[in-house]
Amino acid sequence: MADWFETRFRELAETERLDPAFAARVRALVRDEWAADAGPAAPQDTDLGVADADAAPGEIIMLETEYRPTVDEPAPPRRGVPGRWLLVAASVALVAVIGAVLVDDADEEVGTTASELSPGPSARAVPQVEEFVPLEPGRWFVDPDGDPATSLQVSFDLPAGWSSWLGTVKFSGDTHSLLSVTTVDNLVQHACTDHSPADPPVGPSVDDLATALGRLAPFEVTEPASDVTAFGYEGKHIQLARPELPRANDGSFAGCDGGSLATWFSPLHDDGRNAYYGYDDPGLVEDFWILDVEGTRLVLTTTTSAAVPAEDVAELEAIFDSIRIEP
Repeated sequence: MADWFETRFRELAETERLDPAFAARVRALVRDEWAADAGPAAPQDTDLGVADADAAPGEIIMLETEYRPTVDEPAPPRRGVPGRWLLVAASVALVAVIGAVLVDDADEEVGTTASELSPGPSARAVPQVEEFVPLEPGRWFVDPDGDPATSLQVSFDLPAGWSSWLGTVKFSGDTHSLLSVTTVDNLVQHACTDHSPADPPVGPSVDDLATALGRLAPFEVTEPASDVTAFGYEGKHIQLARPELPRANDGSFAGCDGGSLATWFSPLHDDGRNAYYGYDDPGLVEDFWILDVEGTRLVLTTTTSAAVPAEDVAELEAIFDSIRIEP
């Protein structure tokens, strides 16, 4: 039994799925306790013969001889059944190994699944109006595809100071923090010079959109597309940074279509007629979580910039972590 555990731990360590130092400590623990459970070894008689020729150097050899203490020597204390102890040790070791392997192999996971969240008060619908309407603290939801015939909803908790959007937004001076909750149908041809829809349009899959975002000029990819599990759904995460472009006297981007940068089309943004264009803040970054929610490509984005107060960034992170997706 001890040999079996030692072999398994050695295999895991050699394949780098288990820390070698941890494997060595557990192997030693199992060996030591196995030897201790077997009781003290009988004194060796030189007439018993030579050691087993097949034994590996340093291996404990258990001889089937009865140990009889001398008259003055107290009997050794009774110990538990070795098999019972090894069962406990095996369970502890197995849990440790499984935990180490699962942590090592897991994809990045974000947020809490809907089933893990405690039921709370009913959420209110974020009003989809052109103006930014202040929202009261509490739980709010967005219909990401704008189709009342589908059941998909995404809800989140809001503190004071946030306003309506395709999710929610908070303005602090000339900066803003933003959460968008939507579906993305297509991207622009070029984020600066051509804001017409890409033709052919971006494909329907998560990978299609992640790949297209990674190629969208002149934005810079600061975190390449990677596998992620968010709120119980698999998808991709990618981060884009706004390029530093020349500005005209009025603050617009010189040489860009309409003096602005634009990226994605959504049925919730201007009824899908114009692409999203809120990229004025210096040092702005936009994180995309593109998820497959039972066949619907859901897109969650967070936007911040270098000048956003740390308090606003922390609030945005808390809002994002509170998201619940109801398919």
